[in-house]
Amino acid sequence: MVYRYSDFYDDKTVFEQYINQRRSVDNLNDVIEKPILVDLIGNVKGKDILDLGCGDGEIGFDFLNHGCLSYTGVDGSKNMIDFANKNFAGVKNAQFEKSLLQEWNFPTRAYDMVVSRMSLHYLSDSDLLNLFNEVYQSLKVGGEFVFSVEHPFATFNNYSQDYYEVGEQVCYWLDNEVIKVHRKIEDYFNLLQQAGFKIAGLRENRRIDELEGEEKKMPLVLLLKSEK
Repeated sequence: MVYRYSDFYDDKTVFEQYINQRRSVDNLNDVIEKPILVDLIGNVKGKDILDLGCGDGEIGFDFLNHGCLSYTGVDGSKNMIDFANKNFAGVKNAQFEKSLLQEWNFPTRAYDMVVSRMSLHYLSDSDLLNLFNEVYQSLKVGGEFVFSVEHPFATFNNYSQDYYEVGEQVCYWLDNEVIKVHRKIEDYFNLLQQAGFKIAGLRENRRIDELEGEEKKMPLVLLLKSEK
């Protein structure tokens, strides 16, 4: 069975594997992606933050502990939202909603910052452009949008074997098949600019000597920061 979007994480076995992986001290999200993301985000004190594809919402604790005004997480996976609600039980100023990102009803000019971690490479170009448009109108004046995705070098090497062959690719991950979308770096730029954003930063992960094989020879994550 080939999964699409958040249905992947509503498979019980996949979800358990994912949570166990994220709990490990050397998980790639926390070792490679999170430090760069936090650096791009900067000061969150007094900010209303929206997290798209929030998963278990773990980073919300960091935001709240550093003074953010509110944290809202949206994810299409029931397993993820249930897990997040359990983790955040009794925590003030945090809320979670179950919805596919491309179907969520975005409020207007409600957030100072929108973040998304390793989720947007599941969306088609048309869905991603629509999402960028929704994010733009949901931000307050001067608001920021920071997100991470699988680096295009990684997606073409692992799945398509051709950097210029963009589109959906079947990826084997966590012992199952799931559809992800390979696109070029400039595609993310163009879609953001079409939505009205100004690009404020681009980052890739550093070389990770502890990795083996081809993963050691290329960036695995791409992060972009843009402003309204």
